[in-house]
Amino acid sequence: MSNLEIALTRLNAALGQLESKVKGAEQAEGATGDLILQAERDALMSKVRVLEAKSAQEAQLRGEAAQAVRAALSDLKAMAANGGALNG
Repeated sequence: MSNLEIALTRLNAALGQLESKVKGAEQAEGATGDLILQAERDALMSKVRVLEAKSAQEAQLRGEAAQAVRAALSDLKAMAANGGALNG
């Protein structure tokens, strides 16, 4: 083998190793990126769950407030039907 052929063989081997390392780095970056995206997704899902719970609690409170208003209106209607006596 001539010196040129030896150099070309070494160069091809080095190029192959470089390509392998680049692919490995890309895969590692991809895996890291996936982990970051998963962490962000999990954080967002946690926030969504908190907001859903808060929304459910607020809906319950609105329902309770509506019942209280209906009860108060019913009492006022009853008082008005009894001659408007508002003192109790």
